[in-house]
Amino acid sequence: MKLFHVTDRRQREMLKWPQRMEISIGIARGIEFLHTGGIFGNNIKIENILLDDCLNAKVSGYSIPWPSKKGHDSKRYEQRALNQIGSTYNAEKEDIYQYGVILLEVITGKLITSSSEVEELKDELERGLSETPSPSLRGASPMLKGVSDSSLRETCVYESLRTAVQITISCLGKVSNKRPSIQDILWNLQYSLQVQEARTSGVNLVTKL
Repeated sequence: MKLFHVTDRRQREMLKWPQRMEISIGIARGIEFLHTGGIFGNNIKIENILLDDCLNAKVSGYSIPWPSKKGHDSKRYEQRALNQIGSTYNAEKEDIYQYGVILLEVITGKLITSSSEVEELKDELERGLSETPSPSLRGASPMLKGVSDSSLRETCVYESLRTAVQITISCLGKVSNKRPSIQDILWNLQYSLQVQEARTSGVNLVTKL
């Protein structure tokens, strides 16, 4: 099995919207697996996401705590573990924020290199959601259409994109305890993909971007 970074794959082959959603769901499932095992603070970023030949996502670079090898350090290790319990919630929500940055890159097609870029793009997405839909764009928001990756416009259903944008904005919230759980994220992304697939299969429930 050969692995690629998401960024490499995107340069070699433009990923369609359904593929991007499937990859995003795969990443979220990987994070859920880590969190279920008590592994938080995982340095979640797009450079640490690998894809196999079937575009299955693999999360790399995550944090695994290692106990001390010396027996007399056991008490110190136990105290460190107790201290970490207090910061687990913050580490979990930091993972959610970092995953939101990945979703932002998936939606916009841009590699983000600074927190100011995150805030700027997030603000644009928020304005796009609140903007009055345009009849000429079949109910889509002109700003939301403008900030999303231009290569998606012929493959993306507007309601699917809107759902993904909403959960992305929630992930990037400044107040950590208001960020969604990884389970909430999975539910929303799976719904987004279902809406997309319903349109692709000919069920006329939504409008195309």
